[in-house]
Amino acid sequence: MLLASVEPVYEDSREEYINVINSNDKNDINWEEKLNLDNLGSEEKAKLLSLLNKYKSVFAQSLKDLGSCDIVQHEINLTDNLPVRQKPYRVPYALKDEMKKQINTLLDAGIIQPSSSAYSAPVMLVKKADGSHRLVADLRKLNEKTIPDNFPLPNLTEMVDMLSGAKYFSSMDLTSGFHQLKMHPSSAHLTGISTEFGLFEYTRMPFGLRNASSSFQRVMSIVLAGLSELQVSVYIDDAIVASKSISEHIERLEIVFQRLTTANLKLKPSKCSFMQKQITYLGHTVKEGMVLPDSRNLDSIRKALPKI
Repeated sequence: MLLASVEPVYEDSREEYINVINSNDKNDINWEEKLNLDNLGSEEKAKLLSLLNKYKSVFAQSLKDLGSCDIVQHEINLTDNLPVRQKPYRVPYALKDEMKKQINTLLDAGIIQPSSSAYSAPVMLVKKADGSHRLVADLRKLNEKTIPDNFPLPNLTEMVDMLSGAKYFSSMDLTSGFHQLKMHPSSAHLTGISTEFGLFEYTRMPFGLRNASSSFQRVMSIVLAGLSELQVSVYIDDAIVASKSISEHIERLEIVFQRLTTANLKLKPSKCSFMQKQITYLGHTVKEGMVLPDSRNLDSIRKALPKI
């Protein structure tokens, strides 16, 4: 439920607010618009589209449609019990409505809830590449006293090497992946965030939290356990499937979709690429028989080299 104190986000146009909510409830996905399928023949494309439509529930189109996985609930263990209290950051007047909108969105999606916690971290609006904003909590003070989780992240070199010899590749990214993991009830109050519109806490794991990557990798290691021999791997919230044939690829994708469905985790359609013969993954360009550094990274290196 939205708080009255932040409801004025759409006070100038209730109709606009209703339209936003209604648009978030649509489940139909136009795969032809979302994905680049030009490299596939008509039969191959038909097989892929059939699979995607069969598992369309594994794709989230908005925060309201996020998955909610509780295989592992994120816990925060601290070195002491002294609360971290920080005042809200000043929000420029021009961004106040945007801040209200972001809070409303998170409340409506059940990602945050009103709080009476003794802990409070400030928040800020970070501008994304597409010009939109994301609300980010500055949890550095809390992180300083958080005991580290030493769950290992995968070896990137080994992951990339695993892809050699494959002909088809699919990469998948979860929609706001961290927000799909629940906070443990005993730790939620530690994520208190202070804003000029009130105090809130996260019910889902926030971005910027120490050990968040470890918790997410732990979950994905459980969800996709035993699939490395099928050239399926995941680095935090970026998964990849590789194969030598179309039929093999469809089978492997279906296994991944089934696992994600069971775990109640959802993908972001616009961040997925399916059955490509060349793909960029973890800073590398991968294509049949070759794994090369991404050309964009090479350009950055060249620009950094001194001129002779």
